[in-house]
This record gives sequence, structure tokens and C-alpha cells, in this order.
Amino acid sequence: MRKVNKINPKTLKIAALISLFLGLITLIFIIPPSNVGIIFTAIILFSLIISLLNSFFLKRKYILLVSVSLFVFLTINYLIGFQLLTTVLLISFIIGVIILMKR
Repeated sequence: MRKVNKINPKTLKIAALISLFLGLITLIFIIPPSNVGIIFTAIILFSLIISLLNSFFLKRKYILLVSVSLFVFLTINYLIGFQLLTTVLLISFIIGVIILMKR
């Protein structure tokens, strides 16, 4: 009988990370940002890339917090523009959630 080789999960994560990165680069350089769907697709791809990168270094609850916070930050900045007050409130909320998660 032939032995079946199992795929290492880290190798699978790296392959997914490379494919998402290439997809984001393709989306940015080839497709013009003419409608909202393309921009939201780029934001989602960027959030997924950051989530996969953080999965090598952080715990699962922090991965989710960072990727969702980044998605919300980029979406708010796209929809209403960069406003300092919104950014400060979002950063304060993230710091508060991190403090509560440590308890």
C-alpha cells in the first residue's frame, strides 16, 4: 500500500497567503476602481491577508480583532473619508476590547 502524504497546515497557509496577495496585486494594478464592489473586494482581500499573516504570530481572538478592526477602519475611511475623530474613537474601542479580553 502506498503511504499518503499529509499537507502541512503552515504550507497551506503560505500558499493561500501568496494566492491572496497575487489576487490583490492583480486587482489593484489591472482592474480600475470604478465601482464600490471592486473597492470592497480589495478591502476584504487585504483584511484576509492581514488575518493570515497574524495567524503565524497571534492567538485566534486577537487575529479576529485585528482583521475586523482593519476592515471597519478601511471601510469607514472609504465611505466617509478620513476623519481624525472617527479614527481616535475606533482605536480607543480596540484598546478597550483588548483590555477586556485580557481579564
